[in-house]
Amino acid sequence: MSLAIYLHYPFCTNHCSYCDFYKCLIDRDQERSFYRAVAQELKLAVKKYQLEGAQVDTIFIGGGTPSLTSPELLTNWINQLRKRFELSENLEFSIECNPESVNLERLEQFQELGVTRPTFGIQSFDTEILKILGRRHNPHHSQQAVYLTNVLGFDTFGVDLIFGLPGQKNEDLARDLAQLFALDPPHISFYELTVEPDTALERMVENKQVRLPDNDYSFALGKSGYEKMTKAGYKRYEFCSFAKPGHECRHNLKYWEGEEYLGLGPSAHSFIGNKRFNGVADLEGYISSLEKGELPHLEDQSTERERITEAIMLGLRLAKGIDRVKFSKRFGLSLEECMSREQYHLLVESGHLIPDKGFLRLSDEGMFIADEIARRLIPD
Repeated sequence: MSLAIYLHYPFCTNHCSYCDFYKCLIDRDQERSFYRAVAQELKLAVKKYQLEGAQVDTIFIGGGTPSLTSPELLTNWINQLRKRFELSENLEFSIECNPESVNLERLEQFQELGVTRPTFGIQSFDTEILKILGRRHNPHHSQQAVYLTNVLGFDTFGVDLIFGLPGQKNEDLARDLAQLFALDPPHISFYELTVEPDTALERMVENKQVRLPDNDYSFALGKSGYEKMTKAGYKRYEFCSFAKPGHECRHNLKYWEGEEYLGLGPSAHSFIGNKRFNGVADLEGYISSLEKGELPHLEDQSTERERITEAIMLGLRLAKGIDRVKFSKRFGLSLEECMSREQYHLLVESGHLIPDKGFLRLSDEGMFIADEIARRLIPD
C-alpha cells in the first residue's frame, strides 16, 4: 500500500487578503500544543484506518506558513512518521515557504530533515500588488529564496504565481513571467486570483478599492501565460501546474488521480478506503478533541453520484486525462455510463475531448474551458 501524508500547519504571521485556508496567528505555546495533538491524531488514525507499516512515498506540509515551524517540533513529528510507516527511498517531501521566512540556515535545516522539494509562494514581482495581497515579501526575498535553494543543491523546487491580479494588464503579466523564468524554477503553479467569501479581498472589491480584470480579460491572461510557459520549456500536466520533465509534483498527482492520502491537522482532508473525511477547521476544538482521545474527523456525506462527478472533474484537469481502467475499478462503471452520451459525442467530434490509449483527455483548447466541458458531460 502506497500512502501520501499531508500536514496542515495552520500558523501565519498575518492574514493575506485573498486567502480562505484555515489559519491563525503564530503562537509558539499553541504550536507545541498543535504538534502534541498531531502526534495523537497520527496514532489514532493509524489504528482506526489500519495504516501501520504502510509505505509513504510523498509528504506535503501546507498551511498556513509551514516555513515558520519550529525545526525541533518538526523533527519530532518526522520521527513519529518513521516509527509508524515505511518511508520510501524515493520520498518526495514538499514544504510550503513564504520567501521572506526562509534563509540559508532554515533551508539547511529542512534539507537535513529530508525535505526534497521546497515551494515558494512568490505570487507576483510587483511590490504594490504584493501589498494588496497582504504578502510580506518583496521581489528580492523571492530571488534570494530561489538562489539559496540552488546553492544548497535541492534537486527540485516549486514556485506559485497568480494572474488576474488587480489592474493587471498583459504587459504586467509578461514582466512577472520574465522575472520568473530568469529564476528557472523546475515547477510552476499558475493560479487565477479568485475572490473568496469573507476575505479582505472580497471587501476591497465590494468597496471598489481594487478592480479585477473581467472574466474575458483574465481568460486571455491565463492563455497568454500558458503559451509563454510552453515556449519556455514547461509542460502543462494539470490545469494549473507546469513542470520541466521529471519535476511534476507526485503528491498533488495523487489527489487528482484518486490515490489514498492521510491528512493531519485542523481542516486537513483525507481519502482512505474510498472514503473521504476531514479534520475540524478549529485549532482549539481540534486540540481539545485529541486531548480526550477522540479523532476530530468529519466524514464526507457525499453520494456515490457526487464522488463520480468529482472524479470526472479532477481527472479532466490532468493533461493525460482520466484513466478508464482505474475509473471502472473504483466505481464499477465505465466512463461513458457516467456521462451524457450526446455531449460526449459532440465534444469528441469538436475535438475538445480526445479518447487516447485508455485515457479520456481534453485538447489544449478544451483545457481552457475544462469546467464548462465537465458540466456538459455530467448529467443532472
